[in-house]
Amino acid sequence: NYSIVHCGACGACSNWENLQVEYVTRHYLANAARKCATKSFTSGGFDAVNDCMEEPTIGFTGTCAECWARDVMCTKKHCAFIFLQTVLINKMTNYSVGENVNTGANCEEAFCEMENSPGSGEIGFVECSGATRRRMNITSTIPRPIEQQCTVVDLDWNDVFQGESDIAR
Repeated sequence: NYSIVHCGACGACSNWENLQVEYVTRHYLANAARKCATKSFTSGGFDAVNDCMEEPTIGFTGTCAECWARDVMCTKKHCAFIFLQTVLINKMTNYSVGENVNTGANCEEAFCEMENSPGSGEIGFVECSGATRRRMNITSTIPRPIEQQCTVVDLDWNDVFQGESDIAR
């Protein structure tokens, strides 16, 4: 008897501990990861971001945290202007995704999710991580069109992680 845990191939975040992090942090991961991303500007680049992703507030482990840190660094490289623009217009927490929407989330999807910088030959965030909230059919603070959710996942994550709070760790 098998269950579909997420769509697509497994990756560094497809282990049970990181699947749990994806679910438990669903209401605050975007903001917590943004705070980690600011460390790429102020505290030492990749290593500081990676360490932040592993801290108890988020709790990703090992290579999964590295996938997230690489995605932050890719996003910084390609989307810094959009990030600064959103700060200036006070919409830094606008993670909207969709046609004709210009946010850091759309920029990250275009430049970093499928390949770490188009044409680089480096695997992108999705291949590196394997499990993502969209691939696990977890609704988060980033509103996504239904066609971006993996609706074949046949687990009720609330039942799977009974008793796990979504309050910041």
